[in-house]
Amino acid sequence: MGFERSRRIAGALFEVASSSSTNTELSARADREGMGDLTVMLTRYQSAGRGRLGRAWTAPPGAAVAASVLLRPGFPTEQCPGRSGWAGCP
Repeated sequence: MGFERSRRIAGALFEVASSSSTNTELSARADREGMGDLTVMLTRYQSAGRGRLGRAWTAPPGAAVAASVLLRPGFPTEQCPGRSGWAGCP
């Protein structure tokens, strides 16, 4: 699966073999590597992701695709109601 349709929409798409957490990894790399808006990181094996309210969010090998999207909306996110769902927004 090459995610070709997703590659046309995403600013950049990084597929990693495995990740403890796509959100943690994307957040750590975003500024360091100059990643832009709508950058997507995905994996088919996530071992220690976190969902809403700190719940475990794992994807055993081959069972699912875990993904995180970096949002850089161009305005202060404090102005957005419900912003807690904006996972990778600096």
